[in-house]
Amino acid sequence: MNFRSVKNLSGRKIAPHSDIRVGATLQDACEKNKTKRIGTWNVRTMLKTGNLYNIKIEMKSLDIDILGLCEIRWADNGDLWSDNIRVIHTNSTKGQAGVGIALNRKWGKRVTNFVTNSSGLCLVKIESTLNNLAIIQVYMPTSKADDEEV
Repeated sequence: MNFRSVKNLSGRKIAPHSDIRVGATLQDACEKNKTKRIGTWNVRTMLKTGNLYNIKIEMKSLDIDILGLCEIRWADNGDLWSDNIRVIHTNSTKGQAGVGIALNRKWGKRVTNFVTNSSGLCLVKIESTLNNLAIIQVYMPTSKADDEEV
């Protein structure tokens, strides 16, 4: 990826009360001259009913193609499709942490491999025409956490 083609590398908050951060690439790795939106969101938990549905709504309304998720807190590693969204996720330890990556249908079909060995790291490899992509989502506890957790 050419860093000159990335706008706002650190992302920006979409809404004042939201933790979703989105940045856009000016050139898509899959199709030339198309903008792709990649974001990250600390969802705090996906154990409550309707949280996955909320993620699907937000991805559609904000036109997000790939969304990194933190603190999902699901018990097992997995790869699932829900409507047009593919979610690849890690397990949580003691009901804490757990990360995942949500991809829209176009990008979800292009996943060639993924690694979910740790509760705090998820790697997804995506096939594209110019260069293959590796998307990494990482969770790191805050400074209030014990040294063992870090």
